[in-house]
Amino acid sequence: MCICSMQRDDTKRTIIDISKNLQESRRSIAKNYRMLFQNLRLAVSIPDPIKCIVKIANNLEIPENTKREAIHIFDTLKERKLTVGKKLDAVAATVIYIASVKTGVNLSQQKISKVSGISTVTIRNRCQDYVKYVELF
Repeated sequence: MCICSMQRDDTKRTIIDISKNLQESRRSIAKNYRMLFQNLRLAVSIPDPIKCIVKIANNLEIPENTKREAIHIFDTLKERKLTVGKKLDAVAATVIYIASVKTGVNLSQQKISKVSGISTVTIRNRCQDYVKYVELF
């Protein structure tokens, strides 16, 4: 779940990001977040998956062509409805990994895992699911 920050760039922050920065438990942040939204009757915005891909890709400092390829792969998977119900960060990390393999960028699952916060096991499992639908070469 993402929370919109008060910054002008409209950057989304996860509850985990906020709990780390405030040194407060994720459970406490999530409880207060739900209570705030229920009492104020606010609508929860759905995060843009492309921004998630770009955020992780920028943190990894990968080339622009690899970012574009990751977005193209995501669009292909989205058309086939393979991303529905999956954690956005996991899908983003996986398409970045697939794009790096496809474009020849030397990027390990371990490095993507550290930057994105998604386990290497999740990246591998999603990769097995998605690689059937993407032409690697």
